[in-house]
Amino acid sequence: MVKILPISTKLYSYTVNQQHLQNNNTPSTALPTRAERVELSFCGDIHPNFRSVDLSPALNSDGVHCPVCGVQTLSEDSLNKLLSRAEKLNNAGELIELLNEYENYIPSHMRDVLVLDSEKFKNPYEMPIDVYHKRCRKNAFAKLCTRIVDIKDYLSVYSESLPNGVEKDIIDEVNRGIKLSGLPSRACIGRFFNSESVDFEAKQYVGHVLLPSLNSASSCFSCFVENINGLSQGELAKAFINNIFSNSQLKVVKVQSGETFINSPNNSVLVCSSCADKSPAKMFMNFHTIKNPALAKSNLVAYLGDVAKLMGEGTLFSNRFYFNNFVFYISKLSKGEIEFSETEVNRLHNLRSMVAKRENFAPIEQTKVDVPCPDCGSIMLPHAIRLNIQRDLLVANDLQDYFEVLKKYDKYIGSHATDSRNIFYNIMSENPEISMEDFLEIFNQRIERIAKGDTYLALDEFEKSIDYVRAEGTRDQLDTILYVKEQLENYLEKGWFKDYNYTNLLNNVVDIDLDSPDCSKGIYMLLNNMKSIAYKMSLVQPVSTYDNQDKDPVYTILFNLFKSDVATADYLVAAKKGGKNTKDNLIGMCKGCNTLKNNKGVSAWYAQNINVRKNFHKHLEVVDAMAKDGVIEGYNGWARSIADTMYKLTNHKYDIRHKFKKD
Repeated sequence: MVKILPISTKLYSYTVNQQHLQNNNTPSTALPTRAERVELSFCGDIHPNFRSVDLSPALNSDGVHCPVCGVQTLSEDSLNKLLSRAEKLNNAGELIELLNEYENYIPSHMRDVLVLDSEKFKNPYEMPIDVYHKRCRKNAFAKLCTRIVDIKDYLSVYSESLPNGVEKDIIDEVNRGIKLSGLPSRACIGRFFNSESVDFEAKQYVGHVLLPSLNSASSCFSCFVENINGLSQGELAKAFINNIFSNSQLKVVKVQSGETFINSPNNSVLVCSSCADKSPAKMFMNFHTIKNPALAKSNLVAYLGDVAKLMGEGTLFSNRFYFNNFVFYISKLSKGEIEFSETEVNRLHNLRSMVAKRENFAPIEQTKVDVPCPDCGSIMLPHAIRLNIQRDLLVANDLQDYFEVLKKYDKYIGSHATDSRNIFYNIMSENPEISMEDFLEIFNQRIERIAKGDTYLALDEFEKSIDYVRAEGTRDQLDTILYVKEQLENYLEKGWFKDYNYTNLLNNVVDIDLDSPDCSKGIYMLLNNMKSIAYKMSLVQPVSTYDNQDKDPVYTILFNLFKSDVATADYLVAAKKGGKNTKDNLIGMCKGCNTLKNNKGVSAWYAQNINVRKNFHKHLEVVDAMAKDGVIEGYNGWARSIADTMYKLTNHKYDIRHKFKKD
């Protein structure tokens, strides 16, 4: 007998129509009484706050994940445009291309029966759409037959273990109904579930696994066109596409429909049309939720991440309390099966803030062309892709999920995070099944080893600069650099740099006037090296607040590694020196380099080494090419203007104006 874990929920009842097994009563949990609501006035660390958010403006948005099934949703306008494209299709190859382009918008139960791999056909661009339609319908029928066999086999084996009597007769009756029509009758299923002799685990397995999978298989047929006679290829494609994607349109429904909750603030949720047809109070307690709460939670997190993005960009009113209320409702509906911690909700608030703080500098906002940082040369991370990474991190459940996110966006790991990325890869390749605890222990040991090695190299460079000052510098410069050396050795010997806090090191080691002529270049080189080491280590430090330990340090590490490469805009002439916030005074720069550059003058920064100058030139060339190719507008002549500014700021020492023609 098949054993499954006990599930506290109501049983399914089913009705039958011509082709579909329709679920009229999905599992639910009872709504809390008034006394229970007072007692359960908070969900873990999450307190509800009744300030409402109107979700209707989001109906014009695309890509919102349905919190129930996880499909990405379409606005009505986008669906109409999709239908206009569909009616112009002439063959199966073109239809498959369109379906692949919108694959994430196809409901998962339909995606399983649609043939999205054109290589499975000999000549897809010569195949009529009606032949492709027939092939997909055949797949749907095969899937339905498989589900029928599954439930028939289970009931047959189960009935053999029962004594002769009414219970065995009920199961035999269900089997006969499946054998004849492919669908069990509602009366038979009702008698099966009401029978006292059928054990609870059998009822659970049939009600929460076999029948829902049969229902899903039968519902696939709704995407097919019933009468295709007389339809042109384009008309059939349009009807077919409409049947598929009309299920993915975005709707607003109530989370809970009882009189107590129906008018409560923040009781609304955005879902796909298919899930909107279910009873609102029960949609979050379907068999997927019960069978796999982690999967159900990942769908919810993806949805809440989309809402955070819509709030940040101004489509929805920005209200942090929506998240608190929503997770409060979900916790109650799922009877604690799905819980959100305060840390998880705060991540959603951070995502909302990230969207609101985006840079308004076209070269770094676009996502079509990889733009190098003018300092380190790394490909900068555009804001829109950063949000995608954040959403992927939000739904990651374990170390392997985090590893997949790292691999997916690998090119956006900049020079400041390369060592940490390589350690992550090496540990996972050595032991793919490693636990989170063991991973963190090894990761911290190896990153600490690299930091110590970098510190020794920085000290070696500092010793060389002292030798240079002895030979070429003034007596005051030598006294100053030897004083810094003594302070540094004392600081390191006492182990005070183990926290890799650059500010503390600066305050305890270099208590001199850095603008003084006695401060030689070697001291600046030392400070740059130590600051770089401290910054790299800050990327992998866990976040602790109020003496609470970071509950997910791997998330923090990956979030910070990508954060260091985020594209930001930097002034050539600082605002305090009269610089204006215009495109002709801005360049892109990754966040790490922008942080390390700090208040360094642009002429000193540009002249510090040849690699910076090469990367700066490449940055201008890429942006100039984007402007000429029409990727961004309003930037024709921008590179020449920046080159003019740099020529003036470096006192006419560096001239690259000839590389960019005047318009």
